[in-house]
Amino acid sequence: MIKKIEKAIKFILGRVIVTNDLDTAISLTRKFKNQFKIVTLKGEVINPGGSITGGSILKSQNILKRKEDIKLEDIKCNKLAEELKELEKYKDGLTKEIEKTREKLDDIINNINIKASILNDLIKTKSFLEMEIEKLNTIIKQSKLEEKQVRDVINSYDEEINKYKDNISQLYQKKSLSR
Repeated sequence: MIKKIEKAIKFILGRVIVTNDLDTAISLTRKFKNQFKIVTLKGEVINPGGSITGGSILKSQNILKRKEDIKLEDIKCNKLAEELKELEKYKDGLTKEIEKTREKLDDIINNINIKASILNDLIKTKSFLEMEIEKLNTIIKQSKLEEKQVRDVINSYDEEINKYKDNISQLYQKKSLSR
């Protein structure tokens, strides 16, 4: 007979877990995915489907506790709403700062592009002027060479003129002596 009772007890309690409190019972329910019936020492029962029943807390105490909890949650919600407003104001300020920074960045980029264009033009002008300077240097060298050649010709003519002058001078002297 004891074996029959033992079998009945195992059959009835085989899928029941007893815990100290409701928090532990809830965590075990989640852990075992609602597979067991869980009972607390206060008499609260969590059924395999997840429903909670029973317990030693009187309904009137439970309702008062819930009203107090609701008031506390309302206070928390109000505080969170205020914090949210402050965060939204802060976010709006940051958004405006980002927009101002973007505008400044756009201005800087435009200035850089303008200056890059000017620099490009200056580089082209410099290249052109360097080529012109090279042409002028070539002309100067050629002119100096031509000048030297002309001076040489002039010197040669001067020498010839001097010879003629000497000859003329000698002829005058001869003529004056022959008279």
